[in-house]
Amino acid sequence: MESAFSVSARLLHYKRREVQEEMCLHAQEREVAMRYGEHGFGSRPDMLAYPADVFEAVKAGATSFHCSEERWSDALVLEPGMKPEQLSALRVGWDLVLDVDCKVWEHAKLVASLLVQALRQRGVRAVSCKFSGNKGFHIGVPFEAFPAEVDRKPVSALFPEGVHWIARYLAYLIDQKEKGRPLSAALVALGLPRLAEQLGVREEELTAMMCAGCGNAQPATEEKFSFLCTSPLCRDFNLQKAGGEKEFLCGSCGKIRERFSSMRSSEKCPQCGAVEFEERLNIALVLNLDVQLISARHLYRMPYSMHEKSGLVSLPIDPERIMAFEREEARPESVEVVDGLRFLDRSRAVQGEAKELLTEARDHWASLGLRVEEKKSEYRDIEVPQEALPEAAFPPCMLLGKQGLRDGRKRFMFAALNFLQSAGWSPEQIEQWLKEWNARNPEQLSETLVQGQLRYHKKRALPPNCDNKHYYVEIGICKPDELCAKIRNPVSYIKRKARYSSSQ
Repeated sequence: MESAFSVSARLLHYKRREVQEEMCLHAQEREVAMRYGEHGFGSRPDMLAYPADVFEAVKAGATSFHCSEERWSDALVLEPGMKPEQLSALRVGWDLVLDVDCKVWEHAKLVASLLVQALRQRGVRAVSCKFSGNKGFHIGVPFEAFPAEVDRKPVSALFPEGVHWIARYLAYLIDQKEKGRPLSAALVALGLPRLAEQLGVREEELTAMMCAGCGNAQPATEEKFSFLCTSPLCRDFNLQKAGGEKEFLCGSCGKIRERFSSMRSSEKCPQCGAVEFEERLNIALVLNLDVQLISARHLYRMPYSMHEKSGLVSLPIDPERIMAFEREEARPESVEVVDGLRFLDRSRAVQGEAKELLTEARDHWASLGLRVEEKKSEYRDIEVPQEALPEAAFPPCMLLGKQGLRDGRKRFMFAALNFLQSAGWSPEQIEQWLKEWNARNPEQLSETLVQGQLRYHKKRALPPNCDNKHYYVEIGICKPDELCAKIRNPVSYIKRKARYSSSQ
């Protein structure tokens, strides 16, 4: 490890006053941990109270500095094995830090650039970036950009789940079908032979069968294929026989083309129960935003810390320069501390600018969870009325939700779809009801999203039970009446009330 970067290089870098000041500023409210080369991390928790603390630690053998995504009222009282409620009492906030680590440097720049674009398209301006110090980037949004509360919960308590929601949502956005799958299109533009060589796989391994409902890779046996252009202005469609030659570009408009497969009825996604699959580029070979391992007291490399393997500096960079940035710029002797260019700059954030991002990410996560729940409820277990039950018998949650929602729109739509299906409503009636509801929302869901859910909700399933905290209560539509106390699911409510009304 000493051969990667010398002791003298470390001393010269960490001795710089401007480097010490920037690291100390970044360490405010954070737990800090120092790594001592091959000996691993020092004792935790630790902190940087003064700029001079940086150089003192280096003289004692520290090679790199790491800090927590969470902000603490007093980091020094943290202990191993603390209960979640104890950690929540100490946590005053958390920053969003996305670790973009790809096998190929060119791919890392592409993914990081697309993530920045996706964040800005969701109204987040306080986006910052730094070179990780080795093969990737860290994309950050400071806690000050988030609202104080969401779903009547303090956002400071939403760690690590808030990070999980946003990372999964952003991974979806940067390769969204409705947008022509930007990441896939950019990778295909590199050329499949070159892409396979970069990733160290055979060309045929670049694609995988993906569930059209949840996006998980699935083994499948094709019966027939159809090619559908993802461009909304083209939508060129033609049938191909099974085993036909793989195509990726639309011959009509030049956009990326996907291969959809019709499956036998016995074949379905074990994750969500959908029966439609599509063969497409397996971006999991490139994109790695798996944050499921993030838990309390998770650490990332601090800005201006050096990296033991590369000998480079984890350098803050302008997000607009990601595609032009080269690793050589992070050599210690080349590093300059640019005034006003900081990773997770709190002063540039406007509180609430990331509210849309957080709520949409939460709804996206909830929709994936609902699809998992749907497969547990088989059609035969649901007694569907032969005639549609009247809206006058709807439970309070559905009536309140139809008045329009500011938050939780996607979650409500999924619950309402299952509710209406279970209440005997026809697809045409459901579509009309959802159109009326969406028109009342202060900010309407896109027509593409609504139609997509209508298309994929072929299988009947009960809506979430009344005690599912992620739905009616958090959305703010749980206003129970006397009958609500006697039922566990909104469908039970409408059946009871309709039965009572018909007997009068």
